[in-house]
Amino acid sequence: MPLFTHVDFVPEPYKGPGQTVREKTRTYRRWRATDYDNAPAALTPRQANFYRNLIGLSLALGSHDIPVDFETADARCMWLDHGCIKIAEHVGFIAPLENNDESGTVGHITLSWRVDGVSVRRG
Repeated sequence: MPLFTHVDFVPEPYKGPGQTVREKTRTYRRWRATDYDNAPAALTPRQANFYRNLIGLSLALGSHDIPVDFETADARCMWLDHGCIKIAEHVGFIAPLENNDESGTVGHITLSWRVDGVSVRRG
C-alpha cells in the first residue's frame, strides 16, 4: 500500500494523553515488524479507542486490511500508534505483523475480526 492512502474517515480522538491515531510529522516512518516491541497490556480506555478507530477504518475501507498510515476525509495525514498496534497483535485483535510493503516494512495490518456492516464477528 502506498503511503497515505485516502480514506473517507475521520478518527475518533482519544480524550487523554497520547493519541491512538496520530498526525504525521517530518520524522514519521513505517516500522519493520520486529521494531514493534510493546509488551502485552490490559484493555484500557486508550486501547479501546484504538480498536474503535480500527473498526471505523475497516468500515470506511470495506476491508479488513487497514493501512498503517492514511489521509483522512479532512485531508490530514495520519498514522496508527505503534504501541497500540503491537498490543492489538498480542491479544489477537489483528493478525501477526508482517513486513508487507515494497520497502520491507509494515504497510498494513489485518483485523482478525471481519467487520460486516455494523456487526463484528471473529473470522
